[in-house]
Amino acid sequence: MQYLDEELIKLLPDFSSHFTYVNGIQLQYVTGDQGEPLILISGYPETWWAYNKVMPILAEKYRLIVVDIRGMGSSDKPTDGYDKKIWPKMSLRCLFPI
Repeated sequence: MQYLDEELIKLLPDFSSHFTYVNGIQLQYVTGDQGEPLILISGYPETWWAYNKVMPILAEKYRLIVVDIRGMGSSDKPTDGYDKKIWPKMSLRCLFPI
């Protein structure tokens, strides 16, 4: 069964979904609460939802930024550019969206 991000985010009421562009690629990221930032990057082939059980616990102390890497979830799915060396750089962009 497949769920839409709009439906899933409603199951975590203290979190919200956002988008930013990095090198022309739209990335989705989910944020929650305040404090020092903690970035969670799901592995391939998962989405931000892989962290849904721990997100409320971590959000008690951290400002979570949970990133869907390119090709996953609601992030863009280009035909190339899936080099894992660029994922951290792209994820940092979610800290400082344009």
